[in-house]
Amino acid sequence: FVCILNSNCTQYHFSTYFGADGRDIFYDLALDGKGNIYAAGVTTSAGLPMYPEIIDTSQWGNGTTRERPYDWTYGGGDSDGMLVIFAPLGSKVIASTFIGGSGTDVCTGCTSTTRGVAVVGTTTSGDFDFTVGNQTVLRGNSDGFLLELENTGQTLLGGTYIGSYGD
Repeated sequence: FVCILNSNCTQYHFSTYFGADGRDIFYDLALDGKGNIYAAGVTTSAGLPMYPEIIDTSQWGNGTTRERPYDWTYGGGDSDGMLVIFAPLGSKVIASTFIGGSGTDVCTGCTSTTRGVAVVGTTTSGDFDFTVGNQTVLRGNSDGFLLELENTGQTLLGGTYIGSYGD
């Protein structure tokens, strides 16, 4: 869940559940200058709601529309990371996306950047799409990762694994 309280913690400004049929946990929240709320965490829900919504999901994969999440499919493993972007005061969900590959992935932190949102976490997935990052391959059984998405959660701006040959 995500909730926003007033400064005295006596009144809710916004509160919502977000998730599906599995385990869905937010580990970190960040705000940008417009008041958008970025929530990063972990999910085991293959049916996690994806935003922006498209009725015909076949359009997502063939490039006919850009109005799609960055990653709309659960990658496998024990969990995928997730990022959810709420409009100011939770008025709507702007975007939600999986973050991960075929292994176990967890998003542990996020922060607003000048171009969008940076997300960090841990992964056992060797199939992230890091083609131009500092470290483009998984080196250990488990590595850290850092990626940046633009502020609607639809486009990967860059990313890198962070790790060596251990965990």
